[in-house]
Amino acid sequence: DDHLLFDRALKEIDAEISNGNNVAAIVLTCSNHRPFNHPDVEGMVYTATDDEEMAIEYADWSMNRFIDMAREKEWFDDTLFVITADHGRSMQEDFVMTESVFHIPLLFYSPKHIAPEIRSDLAAQVDITPTMASMLGVSYDNHTMGIDLNSQSRDYAVITTPTHIGCRSKEWLYAYD
Repeated sequence: DDHLLFDRALKEIDAEISNGNNVAAIVLTCSNHRPFNHPDVEGMVYTATDDEEMAIEYADWSMNRFIDMAREKEWFDDTLFVITADHGRSMQEDFVMTESVFHIPLLFYSPKHIAPEIRSDLAAQVDITPTMASMLGVSYDNHTMGIDLNSQSRDYAVITTPTHIGCRSKEWLYAYD
């Protein structure tokens, strides 16, 4: 269950920090993937009745609970949280490449260091590491196709399905079968 996974992550992070270590932690949840998991947990109230929607509500609740618990830690103020997804949700399948599957959230959250803003830049998952490194002031040789979204802009992003490859700009989608 996601909330138990986040509880363990907090324990592991606390242990590493208490040993004087810097921490980079990746927590991959899966409750909103089939088979949908939405446990009965004290404090969690579902408004949806559909299994998939309930799983999404549970994932959101678990993430909020994790951030609330992390907020109580002394390391919170100097932490960069990166929240994203491995894929989006197929909302309609009326085209050769269902683009909603490629539209995912990407949040960089560090309230002490990053002012809130909403951006609609074209971005790709490969941009996460260069952007994160820039935000943390870490220099490294970037040998990836990713860019720092704070200092560069992306003209296009490559997307793939099991049967197609595509290239998306802000205005156009090229799909190759």
